[in-house]
Amino acid sequence: MEAQDKRFEHNGHYISYREAQVLLACAKGWTTQEIAATLCMSYHTAKTHRENLRVRFSLQGYTGLLCFAIKWQQELEKSVTLPTKIGNVTD
Repeated sequence: MEAQDKRFEHNGHYISYREAQVLLACAKGWTTQEIAATLCMSYHTAKTHRENLRVRFSLQGYTGLLCFAIKWQQELEKSVTLPTKIGNVTD
């Protein structure tokens, strides 16, 4: 199974490898613009991934997503890789 085909499960909810990358990037404190630039996606796509994750796991706002991402960070780092962040990009 290719890494990009892998799905991750948490409390009965599944996320794609790409969503896992976005979640890990959030845990590392990347801005939406940094996520978009580094993962070669549009700003809108990165923002949509974040919002979908927030809704799927019933999280309150970006702070809720960030706390969730940090809690899940260690598990994600075992299976998910991120390219080197493109720095100095602002929202």
